[in-house]
Amino acid sequence: MVFRSIKGRLEKRAQEYQSLQAKGTSLSKSISRFLVQEFGSIGEDFYQEIIYDPSKKQVIIEIKNRVYANELQLRLNKLTEFLKDLNLEVTQIKIRI
Repeated sequence: MVFRSIKGRLEKRAQEYQSLQAKGTSLSKSISRFLVQEFGSIGEDFYQEIIYDPSKKQVIIEIKNRVYANELQLRLNKLTEFLKDLNLEVTQIKIRI
């Protein structure tokens, strides 16, 4: 048959979207765990949002203020090693204020 079922395609895309969303959620939890591990209780308030773009394999971390961003920048090597230990493919980590 030339025409494929639209229902099948929509279900497949919905499953892909859910898996990407779950991966982003697990990444967010992992990074917040790293921040608490590195900075103690202050690490819980470090960021506003963590965004994962799987197509570009990049993580964007929105930080609340410049001092926190500088402190995270100093520990960026530890963060990349932490993400490698979790088997997450990340090529870029961007820190926004």
